Amino acid sequence: MCQQEFACAEDPFNVAKLLESQLPFHQLANIEVIEYGQHRGRGRPRKDSQPTRIFHIKAEIVPK
Repeated sequence: MCQQEFACAEDPFNVAKLLESQLPFHQLANIEVIEYGQHRGRGRPRKDSQPTRIFHIKAEIVPK
Protein backbone atom coordinates (compact mmCIF):
# COMPACT_ATOMS: atom_id res chain seq x y z
CA MET A 1 0.00 0.00 0.00
CA CYS A 2 2.92 2.37 0.65
CA GLN A 3 4.15 2.12 -2.93
CA GLN A 4 0.76 2.65 -4.56
CA GLU A 5 0.22 6.01 -6.29
CA PHE A 6 -3.02 7.94 -5.87
CA ALA A 7 -4.42 10.78 -7.98
CA CYS A 8 -6.06 12.81 -5.20
CA ALA A 9 -5.49 13.30 -1.47
CA GLU A 10 -8.73 11.59 -0.42
CA ASP A 11 -8.09 8.22 -2.10
CA PRO A 12 -5.34 7.06 0.31
CA PHE A 13 -7.66 7.60 3.30
CA ASN A 14 -10.39 5.54 1.63
CA VAL A 15 -7.96 2.68 0.97
CA ALA A 16 -6.67 2.88 4.56
CA LYS A 17 -10.22 2.61 5.94
CA LEU A 18 -10.91 -0.39 3.70
CA LEU A 19 -7.69 -2.12 4.79
CA GLU A 20 -8.35 -1.40 8.46
CA SER A 21 -11.83 -2.92 8.22
CA GLN A 22 -10.25 -6.17 6.95
CA LEU A 23 -7.78 -6.44 9.87
CA PRO A 24 -9.53 -8.06 12.86
CA PHE A 25 -6.72 -7.75 15.43
CA HIS A 26 -4.81 -4.68 14.22
CA GLN A 27 -5.44 -1.04 13.40
CA LEU A 28 -3.63 1.66 11.45
CA ALA A 29 -1.94 4.49 13.33
CA ASN A 30 0.03 7.61 12.33
CA ILE A 31 -1.56 7.84 8.90
CA GLU A 32 0.18 10.41 6.70
CA VAL A 33 -0.47 11.41 3.11
CA ILE A 34 2.68 12.49 1.29
CA GLU A 35 2.48 14.60 -1.87
CA TYR A 36 5.07 14.36 -4.63
CA GLY A 37 5.51 16.17 -7.92
CA GLN A 38 6.48 13.98 -10.85
CA HIS A 39 6.98 14.84 -14.49
CA ARG A 40 5.44 12.34 -16.88
CA GLY A 41 7.05 11.34 -20.12
CA ARG A 42 10.57 10.70 -21.26
CA GLY A 43 13.53 13.04 -21.17
CA ARG A 44 14.08 16.36 -19.52
CA PRO A 45 10.88 18.31 -18.82
CA ARG A 46 10.32 21.72 -20.39
CA LYS A 47 10.96 24.79 -18.26
CA ASP A 48 7.31 25.83 -18.28
CA SER A 49 5.87 22.35 -17.55
CA GLN A 50 4.21 21.68 -14.20
CA PRO A 51 4.73 18.35 -12.43
CA THR A 52 1.82 16.00 -11.90
CA ARG A 53 0.77 15.71 -8.25
CA ILE A 54 0.99 12.17 -6.87
CA PHE A 55 0.01 11.07 -3.39
CA HIS A 56 1.37 8.20 -1.28
CA ILE A 57 0.26 6.96 2.13
CA LYS A 58 2.40 6.13 5.13
CA ALA A 59 0.98 4.34 8.18
CA GLU A 60 1.87 2.01 11.03
CA ILE A 61 0.07 -1.20 11.93
CA VAL A 62 -0.45 -1.66 15.69
CA PRO A 63 -2.41 -4.27 17.67
CA LYS A 64 -5.87 -3.33 18.94
